Amino acid sequence: MTLDRRILIGLAVAFTVAGIFAYLNFWHPTVTLRYRLTLEAMTPDGPKTGSGVIQVSYGSTFNLDGGGRRGVMKVTGEAVPVDLGRGNVLFVTLTNYISGRNHSFGKLDGAANAETLPLVVFGFKWNVGDEYQLPPQIAAAQASGPREVPFRSLPTLVKFEDVNNPKSVGLVQPERLSAAFGEGYALSKVTMEIKNDPPSEGIAKLLNWLPKLIENRLRLNGEKGPVTDNALSNNLGAGEFKRNDQF
Repeated sequence: MTLDRRILIGLAVAFTVAGIFAYLNFWHPTVTLRYRLTLEAMTPDGPKTGSGVIQVSYGSTFNLDGGGRRGVMKVTGEAVPVDLGRGNVLFVTLTNYISGRNHSFGKLDGAANAETLPLVVFGFKWNVGDEYQLPPQIAAAQASGPREVPFRSLPTLVKFEDVNNPKSVGLVQPERLSAAFGEGYALSKVTMEIKNDPPSEGIAKLLNWLPKLIENRLRLNGEKGPVTDNALSNNLGAGEFKRNDQF
């Protein structure tokens, strides 16, 4: 077989495989939504509000290990900050890892992450591989307006004793803000609303160390590799504060 013939055969195989993947992806689209998460809190100086828009994409791909399809969820957005005044800022991260609460498994019974929070709050039904069932549900949710979010379903909440020092991160429980910030602080209400607004930006203005940690894929303690203890800064990655996932 000549070299030219082998090249032509190789190109034909490559185009065939690419065509199969393109065909299957056409029948299994990626569905994207954006939601605004709004937190209202009471402080010694009166009520405070913070919000942010997060984009989530839901899709599926071949499960090369066991056949069939597996779900894929991607996030573009940032942790939601709430300025409580007096130098206190509450952050809702993008993860439910090390939240100190039970994790949600598709129900409003535990901490969800940024990807799964819309699914549990609005009760979306998503059978992996049947992404076409999502857009009508998302449209109905958008038309229905804001939906209240149970505190226990929120992702991991944190604060920083010193916002210039990522190692000073501390865990905050949504029902016990006073334990983290002092007397007079309490979370009042959390809502979610499907929106068309672009994902929020600007968290690097609050956390000026974040871009460098993200660039180097480091945890908040500046380390990478195996996690050796339960310290919060050694378990939370910088990517839990800002993500731009792509399919």
